[in-house]
Amino acid sequence: MKYLNNGYGLIKWPLLGIPIILTMGLQLIRLQQFILAITIALIVTIAISTFLPAIGTYYGLNLSPAEKFPLLDSTNYAAQLRDIMALRDGSLRHLELFKLAGIVSFPSFHTASAVLYIWALWPVRGFRWLTIGINTWMIAATPVIGAHYIIDVVGGAAVAGGSIFLASRLFQMLATKSIVGVDRLSLRTDLRYVSSR
Repeated sequence: MKYLNNGYGLIKWPLLGIPIILTMGLQLIRLQQFILAITIALIVTIAISTFLPAIGTYYGLNLSPAEKFPLLDSTNYAAQLRDIMALRDGSLRHLELFKLAGIVSFPSFHTASAVLYIWALWPVRGFRWLTIGINTWMIAATPVIGAHYIIDVVGGAAVAGGSIFLASRLFQMLATKSIVGVDRLSLRTDLRYVSSR
């Protein structure tokens, strides 16, 4: 079961690695789209979880993972449960970035991140299959280690898909406007040049 715990912890490293890989591969537009998409996914996830503050399967089913599943490393879930309960009763007043445990159950940001990581590195052929394998591992660990319901995983994938769509559309709109803006500017410049002669 330790391999599932390791898989669940993979959420952090791609945030450092993806920008480096995309920059080295000269995939700068994809990097910008990825940053926008993951920001949108995070905002949407936090907004949804505010209205649907689920705690997770083990707590919801009144199970103690340490007792019922002794082979399962439940330290991540225990830290997550501690923070969610403290956040709800008001005793958690500030979040420390480097001590942060998961505070969202629905939708699963682990799943959303995994889908976004795969999408971000898809154009880089040398990393495509490695990325699929690693992020499939993270998604598989999410219901067990993160105590997510399957609907949390489905919701996370939907948030990622929507974020990718929105980020891509925003970039298309910006590209169209900048092309039109350049054409108008060059047309005005050409007209001024012609009229001055």
